[in-house]
Amino acid sequence: MAWRLLSCSDEGPVTVAQITKPGLAAISIAVALLWGTLIGQRLLMREALLERARVLRQIVRPVHRSEPVIDPVPFVHRRFHPIGQELRIKIG
Repeated sequence: MAWRLLSCSDEGPVTVAQITKPGLAAISIAVALLWGTLIGQRLLMREALLERARVLRQIVRPVHRSEPVIDPVPFVHRRFHPIGQELRIKIG
C-alpha cells in the first residue's frame, strides 16, 4: 500500500510515503490493543457501578438480627388490696 501524490510531470505519480507490511501489522496490533483497552474499561466501570449499588442497598437495608428469647415469667394474677381494708376469704 502506498500513498501517492499526483504530479504534473510525464513520469506519472510520485510516491510520498510507503507503509511496509511490518508497519501495517504494528498499526493493526496497536488498534486492536486500543479497542481491547476501551472495552475492558467499559466492563470494569459497569462492574464497579453494580458493586456500588449492591453496597448501598446493603447499607440502607435494615439488619434483622435474631436475639435469644428470654424465658417468660408465668403470669400470676394478684388482686390489689388497698391498705386498711380487710381481706375476706369465703370458706365453705
